[in-house]
Amino acid sequence: MMMGRIFSGAEKVLIWLGDEQEQICLAFELLEDIACEMLRLNTQKMWQVLQRGFTTPDHPEWVALRHLLGSSWFSRLWVFREVMLARRATLRCGFYTMDWRKLHLLMNSVINHSDVRRLIAGQEPHSWKPGETKIPALWFGHPLSDRNLLSLMKVCQESQATEPNDKIYGLVGLTDDVDTNQLPRDYGLHFGEAYASVTR
Repeated sequence: MMMGRIFSGAEKVLIWLGDEQEQICLAFELLEDIACEMLRLNTQKMWQVLQRGFTTPDHPEWVALRHLLGSSWFSRLWVFREVMLARRATLRCGFYTMDWRKLHLLMNSVINHSDVRRLIAGQEPHSWKPGETKIPALWFGHPLSDRNLLSLMKVCQESQATEPNDKIYGLVGLTDDVDTNQLPRDYGLHFGEAYASVTR
């Protein structure tokens, strides 16, 4: 797949989030602070300190972070593919930049801290109900040590794609169990048929 070769061969992939925006810049600053704290403290203690400082979901820092992480940009399957193929990726908003690995580390940590997840989602920590937390960027934080197609599809099940079958075809270049040279790509197939065609 040509695009896969382009992104995997690129020395650096630049993720452009648009011109400088106050909320995104504030979120970048907060993420940089969190990354520094992660180096200084263990992750559990770091989140405890952070929660004591920003205790309500309407705190400006949480609002800014929610604005960034809730962006529709993060919900697109092809964005996930491009970032995962890149050897090095950098987020950029105006003059602000951030190494993608820092954001991935943060997302991976948030997955395991429900109170922080709720605050980012705009919910009071103790008023949350199961299934209510929807943060598009969170699925970028899942570890991808197991790169079989079924595991990747599970991680990306909430992602968005114009063609349903792209949730299969868009992931095969990331897998270690599908031969892309033998891949039959047929958008006329139903989703289940398309899955069967690439895994048999």
